[in-house]
Amino acid sequence: MRTSSVSKRVALLAVGVAVALLPAARLPAQGLREPELALNVQPMPERHLDRTVAQLRELGVKRVRVSVHWAWWNEEQKRDFAALARRFHREGIQTLALITSPPAHADRASYRVLARETAAFVKRFLQEIPEVSEIQLLNEVDTGSNAFGPESGLPMRQRGRRYAEFLRTVTPAARSVRPVRIVTSGTSDYGDWWRGLLEAGGGAYMDVAALHVYGDAIWGEPWGRGHKLRAVLRQYGADHPIYVTEFGMCGAWHAAIWEREKYPRPSTRDLDQYHLDNWRRPLAEDPGRHAYARVYGFQLSPDGGQIRGDNALARAVGARRINDYGCSILRNDGVTPRPTYLWLREWNRRRQ
Repeated sequence: MRTSSVSKRVALLAVGVAVALLPAARLPAQGLREPELALNVQPMPERHLDRTVAQLRELGVKRVRVSVHWAWWNEEQKRDFAALARRFHREGIQTLALITSPPAHADRASYRVLARETAAFVKRFLQEIPEVSEIQLLNEVDTGSNAFGPESGLPMRQRGRRYAEFLRTVTPAARSVRPVRIVTSGTSDYGDWWRGLLEAGGGAYMDVAALHVYGDAIWGEPWGRGHKLRAVLRQYGADHPIYVTEFGMCGAWHAAIWEREKYPRPSTRDLDQYHLDNWRRPLAEDPGRHAYARVYGFQLSPDGGQIRGDNALARAVGARRINDYGCSILRNDGVTPRPTYLWLREWNRRRQ
């Protein structure tokens, strides 16, 4: 990388948080539709529902994505999820239920067995949680799945064909309960995996195509991949809406970028600014955003886990504060807003 290029990027990172909170520059949309802002709420906030609802209301967010960890689903999980879905429904907040984490016996079986077991679980889940009208079928299967990912040993196109067969089994079971909206697994791929799915007729068994668009807006994160997926869909006569079901930036990732590029150790202000820019630029400036009907930022609240303290982020902020700089738009207490939260609140209010 040329020194002048590095200098320019360092200069970008030095922009203050106060400047970033000013009204965002808008590109001329010329009739293009802005995506709806949604948020991941992970894990289930069963102990802090009132607080979560208040935060979503303040942000103007009416769509959330919450994981259903199938392998650990039990009566307590069912009760908590039902309470969450009921409360969100009363508040006018729609829950996209991500069906993920298949039990080991199903995950390691043939993809046809996985499809049958998923169909049975999804049907039971929808009968038990009547407020859910959207489900997402598995998570990031193109990059990490025994059946549909690299572990299968199959080429990308064939893996997409397998997922189409999976949908052919699961979707009718879900729709036998009620006309639920089917969202595909969020993928990184926007080409051959999808070509395989569409060639095998998977388009008839889905309502929404989903991508995961993680990366670094400052370094050229390709939000434009949504337009490339749109071109693939049209190739096969499909016109499904496209969601981004995960995007964002975690402090552990961007501190590691600083370390890799031999930059000076970032300040906490730099880390917050970098986090903010990786939300603000895709949402308010990148023309690739117009490919998407809805985008789910990752995420509203701390994930309940701990970021390990032996990496670049810990060296930048100190091990005691490391969990204030995760993917969340809140500090680790779940209450204190980060600059990204404050910017989202004002930006989304102006749009409504």
